[in-house]
Amino acid sequence: MQRPPDPPDPSPPQRKYRSAARRAAGAGRNDPSAEQTPSEAPHTKRDSTQTQAPPPPTAPPAQPKLVRSGSSSPVRRVDILLPRPPAPPPAASPPPANKPRPPVPNRPQREETSNHQPRSRIQKEEREFQLPKGFWSSLLIGALCVTAVIVAAVLFGGWMNDFRAGQDENRRAEAELTDRANHPLYYRELIEKYAERFDLEPALIAAVILCESSFNREAISSDEARGLMQIIPDTAQWIADTTGEPDFTHERLYEPELNIRMGAWYLNYLANLFDNDVRKMVCGYHAGQGNVAVWLRNPEYSPDGVTLAVIPEGVGGTGAYEARVQRAIVAYRKYHFENGGYE
Repeated sequence: MQRPPDPPDPSPPQRKYRSAARRAAGAGRNDPSAEQTPSEAPHTKRDSTQTQAPPPPTAPPAQPKLVRSGSSSPVRRVDILLPRPPAPPPAASPPPANKPRPPVPNRPQREETSNHQPRSRIQKEEREFQLPKGFWSSLLIGALCVTAVIVAAVLFGGWMNDFRAGQDENRRAEAELTDRANHPLYYRELIEKYAERFDLEPALIAAVILCESSFNREAISSDEARGLMQIIPDTAQWIADTTGEPDFTHERLYEPELNIRMGAWYLNYLANLFDNDVRKMVCGYHAGQGNVAVWLRNPEYSPDGVTLAVIPEGVGGTGAYEARVQRAIVAYRKYHFENGGYE
């Protein structure tokens, strides 16, 4: 049967050229006498001075035509250019098998101990808990340093205690000097003379003089009280008449000896009146013996009529005056009359 002629190919010229090139290539492969193309020629050394022309395009090999069954028209084959599929990833090499570790020569195999731990682990733990080199020397040096610090702290603490004690002693000495300066003593001979005559404590007479006039012989108050012990002229006249003082005048109250003698006599009179109670004696000297007698009859000030428990306020500051005299008595006993005491 004769093969019918090929129908005209409606594909673009590129497809015809590609089919013709493929047919030519197929024909070349089938014909052994075909001329080798420059690309297929053996590689020879090129001349650096001569340029080689590009090889001519080879014709594609001829493809057999397919004929449909029951039809004389051949089936046109259309070459479809598809992207080349990606290459499959290389197969992963299997992991190396765990080979048993060969025993170390001259080393005994592991043996189970009584606590179910390998001997090598126990040895490793023993190596981990080994003391480093120089541990004991470092420990000794640290102990010596701590001891030195403790000793220094103790010495410093003792020094600080001595320093504080010295400061406290200095403060006490300064306070004592200040207190002594605030309680001076003048006319000591006259004070001791009339204190002994009228059976009084010298510290009491000195304290009254300090609180009344601060040892100012020319002092005078708004009530006309005069002299060292601030005796009112009416009281002084009564004392002069009682004691029989010759040639007494109010101007003589500025004389230290006469003033101290009259003041000491009046304190002795109050001591006999109030049973040597210094509190009532001082209040009577400042506010008058009549006021003290009234206070003793008042249960609000004296529960038993003998002890003056409360000094009323507003009576010329008698309470503050009595407190100042009591402090001055203590100071004069301490600084000037150490062996003198009021019984």
